[in-house]
Amino acid sequence: MSYSIVKADIAKDEKRIKRFWLDNFEGWPESKYDVFYRDNPFGQALCWLVQDDQTGMAIGASAAFPKKMRIGSQEVTAGIAGDLAVLKEYRKLGAATDIQKVLVEQYQELGLDFLYATPNIISEKVALKSGYKLVGRTVRLIKIMKSYYLLKRYLKIGFLTSIAAYLVDLFYKLKSPENKFINNKKYMFEIVKKYDGRFDVLWSRAAGQYKLIGERSSVALNWRFGDCPYKNYNAFTLIDKETGNIEGYIVYQVVENNVQVVDCFMYDIETNFDPLVSEFIHYFRARAVDKITFYFFGNSRIVEKVRAYDFITRPDNRSIVVEISENNPYYSQVMNKENWHYLDGDNDGDE
Repeated sequence: MSYSIVKADIAKDEKRIKRFWLDNFEGWPESKYDVFYRDNPFGQALCWLVQDDQTGMAIGASAAFPKKMRIGSQEVTAGIAGDLAVLKEYRKLGAATDIQKVLVEQYQELGLDFLYATPNIISEKVALKSGYKLVGRTVRLIKIMKSYYLLKRYLKIGFLTSIAAYLVDLFYKLKSPENKFINNKKYMFEIVKKYDGRFDVLWSRAAGQYKLIGERSSVALNWRFGDCPYKNYNAFTLIDKETGNIEGYIVYQVVENNVQVVDCFMYDIETNFDPLVSEFIHYFRARAVDKITFYFFGNSRIVEKVRAYDFITRPDNRSIVVEISENNPYYSQVMNKENWHYLDGDNDGDE
């Protein structure tokens, strides 16, 4: 078996790219193509296909999704390497590594300042072999809100489990750290699905406080979350009553009674972190969710502040890998884990 790697045209090769994913990967949402490949406000995706030389059939694919980012005060365009897949019978030939090498060799010519990806342990090996460098591993943070689903593993009698869970939950509710900050009269809170000009004001005020962060303008947020056709996201916002400014927000989705946080951004973390996070937890405790979870990569100070709210850390099998030239003026900033502010919502196109 022999194969070739060809650069795809997002418009002309749309059916071919979709066919590869829909035929071989159950659950791949067809509308993802419109959102992430074609209508990305930062530029259309760059895509390569692996094709069988005999049949011409697409047997692999890889893409890079442009993303505007801020490094200090400078705006750059990164590429998120994602949607990498090669049919099983071709993997042993090295097709997965070869298609990644093509992207690594060509990304600068296509106007990208650097590439990043979030592979699992298996695909991380392919990425490193292709030239990427490991920056660090993401951390998974979990706050247990209801203990029943954990206790039932150990208590086999239903009514005993319910009684024990009630007492455990009551104890943690009374001692939980968010109780110190709820009902702060300086703020009000609003849940929104669409992102208006107030989010642009927040982005303008707060962006410079983060060393390395993806754009969070209203255009970016509406595209990524507000208008997503196959996932239901909402934002829990912290609003200053006096000025009307949004001081911060948490974007989330609720899946099977699990609150999944996908973005968190605010002005002045030291001032606004506690009221935003405490009210967010309090809001969902009143709705009896099982747990709150999210993945984070970056500033360890933020991880410490989250853990102060009884979030526990769990090892995650994902990492952040980067392809960046050592001559790039941003090399040292990008390769420093502490500079990043990365959540699941920054993984455009590969969710």
